[in-house]
Amino acid sequence: MHPYDDCTTTSSDPSLKCLDAFYRAALPAAVRRLRGWRGAASLHGDLVADLRQEVATDFLAHRAALETMSTRERHERWLRLIGRTHYRLRGRDAATTTDGDLDAIAAVVHAAQAPALEGRAREFAEQLLEHGVHLKNGRLNEVITARSIGLSPLQLRRRGERLLAALDLHRDLEFWSRRLVEALLGLAADVLRDRSDVLILGEQRRVRPDPHGRLQRIRRLRDRLRYLPVGTTLRRVLLRYGTRCRDPFDPELALRCALDLAPRSAEVHLWWFELAAARGDARRAARALRAARTADADRVSVVLARARLLELRGRDGAAHALLLRAMRRHGDPRLRLCLERVAGALRAS
Repeated sequence: MHPYDDCTTTSSDPSLKCLDAFYRAALPAAVRRLRGWRGAASLHGDLVADLRQEVATDFLAHRAALETMSTRERHERWLRLIGRTHYRLRGRDAATTTDGDLDAIAAVVHAAQAPALEGRAREFAEQLLEHGVHLKNGRLNEVITARSIGLSPLQLRRRGERLLAALDLHRDLEFWSRRLVEALLGLAADVLRDRSDVLILGEQRRVRPDPHGRLQRIRRLRDRLRYLPVGTTLRRVLLRYGTRCRDPFDPELALRCALDLAPRSAEVHLWWFELAAARGDARRAARALRAARTADADRVSVVLARARLLELRGRDGAAHALLLRAMRRHGDPRLRLCLERVAGALRAS
């Protein structure tokens, strides 16, 4: 579910070579040092994802300036950034602050040098740069900064919200929406695995399901998006995971939200298939499988889903024959594992 779990994974886009260089050369060592901090080990995967996202966002916001820096200057900047981010997410203020109100304002301070600002937006950005007071963890001290500018904390937040819109930060919405879809799929997958409704074949390492950790990540992303000019669909998804959510661990709710945000995602449709199959709903599973194929889902995943659908319909022999043909064609280890499982079920029957 999370493509950022491996710190050494890099992008194939040559225009991002300086970002990839940091991921390869500096981030793994920094993460090893950060793992010495106290905190649940199960949260380290999400922590690495958050750190990588912070660096990527900073790169997108200040690309021209960063590409003129030396490698050392650029890496030092990003190491300071992930240090502040880690402190905020796992440090003392993470234990006492839950609403994340200052995150957006702090982002404005870093992005306020954008030359496109005009009028009151530029004036407020200059005030933030001149009078902004930061805590040791890098966050903005809202009360003192507001007092220095001559505003109330509420006025500071409202002007910060308008400044975010003026900076056109909605360009980041697609990036964060993808992260939210990944978190929603992760939640649905972990709930289904925790209930033993889904078996993951060919895992390189067995990871214990952590629905609570996934839900925390969704809520962190919700707080991060709070001040951005989100559209109706995204706002509706964020509200579904608010304080009034009756069952945040409902996998159907998570998948429905993921489908709203990414209706053409093959992965979303494949997880809809898994949910329908777990509930024994062959008709709904077939619809999800057709949608996944239309979205160009991975061939092996489609074959596995077709075999599972045949099993749901009581055609174990046909499922075995399908897997046997696919195994000869593709040789994927997932097919072999599934073939062994189906063959065992046939022998038992």
